[in-house]
Amino acid sequence: ERLDRNSDFAIDRVEFDYVCRATLGGWGWDPLVFDAVDSPFPKQMDEMFAKVDIDGDGVLSSTELHYATFLLNEFAITEVARIIAGDMDADSDGRITRAEVVDAVARHRRSGDAGLTSAQALLDGFEEADTNVDGSLDFDELASFTAHLMGG
Repeated sequence: ERLDRNSDFAIDRVEFDYVCRATLGGWGWDPLVFDAVDSPFPKQMDEMFAKVDIDGDGVLSSTELHYATFLLNEFAITEVARIIAGDMDADSDGRITRAEVVDAVARHRRSGDAGLTSAQALLDGFEEADTNVDGSLDFDELASFTAHLMGG
């Protein structure tokens, strides 16, 4: 579908919401997350729109839209890494050990849920993700590996 829904060669705030939903939905995000009562997404998307609308005219030019997609990609990577960390950091110490990843894979395998894919990918690439070779992943290492998995 077209992103410029009204064919005015610019993306307004409503169209930007559609861009965000389409982009994040393409990465497997549930669109209902945007509409949940406690969802942070609408406020974060308002803030992002204001940040990328450099000239403040209320619409995004092609240059501003390019910047928005860059920020949206960074936002998605950070959010996915945050979700993975919350799922796997069993002792809440801010680091994910190989043992915690193994436990997460086993837990997701037992429940048969969608978390198995990311847990298994992290287990398979743990040594690659552990760039400082300390046997655990801090948030920066996790976010970097998440970006790699998402094609970033």
